[in-house]
Amino acid sequence: MGVYWYCFLLGFPVFLLVGLAFGLLINGLHRLDTAALRISEEYLPDYQARHPLQNRVQTVRRAVLSVRLSDNMDVCRKALAEARIQLDKTFVDSTLSNSETSALRDLLDELERAKRTAGRRKTELVFVIARLERRVNRLSVVSGKFFPLPDIIPSSPYAAPDAAEERARLEDVLKELQAPLAQCREESFRKTNLCRDLTENVARLDEAWQRHHLAQVDVYNLSSAIDFRLRDWFARFEAANSLAIRKSMETMEAERMHMELVIKLAIVGISLASLLCFLTFLRKVIFPISLASRQLRRLEAGGECDPVPPSRIRELNDLLGMLPRLKNLIAGMKAHSRNLAEECSEFRQMSFMDDLSGVPNRRSLDAALADIERERALAVFLLDVDNFKAYNDSLGHQKGDEALRRVAQEGARVVEGIGGFYRYGGEEFCVLLADEHVYRAVELAESIRRAVRALGIPHPGNPPGVLTVSIGVAVREAGEDIPGETLVRQADSLLYQAKAAGRDCVRVQL
Repeated sequence: MGVYWYCFLLGFPVFLLVGLAFGLLINGLHRLDTAALRISEEYLPDYQARHPLQNRVQTVRRAVLSVRLSDNMDVCRKALAEARIQLDKTFVDSTLSNSETSALRDLLDELERAKRTAGRRKTELVFVIARLERRVNRLSVVSGKFFPLPDIIPSSPYAAPDAAEERARLEDVLKELQAPLAQCREESFRKTNLCRDLTENVARLDEAWQRHHLAQVDVYNLSSAIDFRLRDWFARFEAANSLAIRKSMETMEAERMHMELVIKLAIVGISLASLLCFLTFLRKVIFPISLASRQLRRLEAGGECDPVPPSRIRELNDLLGMLPRLKNLIAGMKAHSRNLAEECSEFRQMSFMDDLSGVPNRRSLDAALADIERERALAVFLLDVDNFKAYNDSLGHQKGDEALRRVAQEGARVVEGIGGFYRYGGEEFCVLLADEHVYRAVELAESIRRAVRALGIPHPGNPPGVLTVSIGVAVREAGEDIPGETLVRQADSLLYQAKAAGRDCVRVQL
């Protein structure tokens, strides 16, 4: 049997159960859709009819609150007009009767009258307070004494007016006014019009305060009564909506439980079928593949193959039958791999060496600079053979190559065991010194210069008559954040300074 037919027959029960579960799921979704349609036909219309009513009730409550809190009669009239407009709209609900809405309209009318009265009382109180302030200020000017005015603030419309608290506040105000009244009782001020007006306005303050307080109490009581009725209406609408929602949720919960049972049965069936298929697949496919893997590892280690039981799957039998033939193939590949690794190592070593001079090349120099951490001390030399073009022109390129080899060998000898000597390019070479060897940079640079001159290589085009080198030295102390490439550029600049200074010398960064 082929592997495709085997996988098809193995997965067929699972596909069958998945199809059955999908069918049950579609049926459950259809039932949910039917339940949702029933809810929209039976409960949703009433809910949609009551929802605007709740919004209207909230609008009326906000309008009544605006009337209670505002002292501007234009704002109060607009708020009451908005409340009456909302009440005049039809309340399509059997829980409200015409008598209830009519009673609320009467309360709104009473609230408007009470608010007008409260406005007049507050105006009277403010007038009395203003007269008191003017008389006290005038008395301060006449008597030459300063009388601090009390903080006369009417009661807040946010809280319920408290008679005892209002009386206590009035008493506090009257106590503050005793000082100017005492000044008026003196002989020189007793019969003046200023003191008579001050005494009369203090007496009128008590009356105006009491009338304002009673008006505020009427406004607060009427607004609270209206708000109580509106909250009762809102609660009745909310209760009706909650009942409709509860019935809808009960219907949906029943369908959800049915759907949950179907899904659970489908999951259990699919899981059992999948587990059976997995165990069969594990026994008939995975186990032979694992056995073949162990045999391959043994072959890789150079061992022998054990007999493998046959499989009912044709492709697996072919795979297991190839194991003996793979032994020789793996052995040959290992030998070939070793040869390739050795050749690769040789080529890699060659790629980092300069064929002409026999020292590491520019690629090796870049790798060495990359490996040296920035916080380490480092010295970079750049050497250039003086008048090398004239040397090649007069003695030929073969002599020039030989001269470069001797210079490289001599430079590598001087820094051997201390630093690295690299061919930078053309007739230029580079030296790297790290850590404590940096402090010998100038000494080693001079040693290289003298060693090359001591070779005594004849150079007709060079003023000394022998081959010489110019050297630029750049140094980075430990802890300095200077990249290696920057040091190379600095050394190159110093090398040009050595050339300009007459060649055959060393220039160091100070």
